[in-house]
Amino acid sequence: MSSRYRKLLTGCTLVLLLFFISTNVMASNSRAEAAITNIDIRSTPVLDPIDYNGYIVRMVVDYAKEFVGVRYVYGGTSPEGFDCSGFIGYVYKNFGVKLARSAQSMYSNGKEVSRDSLKAGDILFFDASSRNRAGAIDHVGIYLGGDNFIHASSSKGSVRIQKLSQYKGLYIGAKRVI
Repeated sequence: MSSRYRKLLTGCTLVLLLFFISTNVMASNSRAEAAITNIDIRSTPVLDPIDYNGYIVRMVVDYAKEFVGVRYVYGGTSPEGFDCSGFIGYVYKNFGVKLARSAQSMYSNGKEVSRDSLKAGDILFFDASSRNRAGAIDHVGIYLGGDNFIHASSSKGSVRIQKLSQYKGLYIGAKRVI
């Protein structure tokens, strides 16, 4: 958590505490009033910080799931129809993340993540061609966690959730953009 946010959160907490003390909203009897007036706000712990990245990733994953069943359209970049990279770009654009357009060029975005360090929201890259699998990136999806990922599948004709361990494409790598 940034120190700027921590200072803001601490300041807001203090303002609320002072408001409640000054208006006696929290004090309904003299014992409660005594307890409140004896609070040393310098030693009052701040609640655990909010995990904003985790929250945003959850929103990305939930948003992506809204498109399960949308038909696959080569070159598609909207809910009218998606291709794989059009789907990924559309989902992340909704959260202010601009990605390259093609699966191959998308690999230049983000920070590389090892397969054993995958987290929900990571973008997965594959060689899904039925050709000789030379390792060229031609398919992408979003990791959902628990060995599941979501992608716009040309062979199944729609956006779907699938087990990563059962996917036939050659896994190339993953990138984290959030």
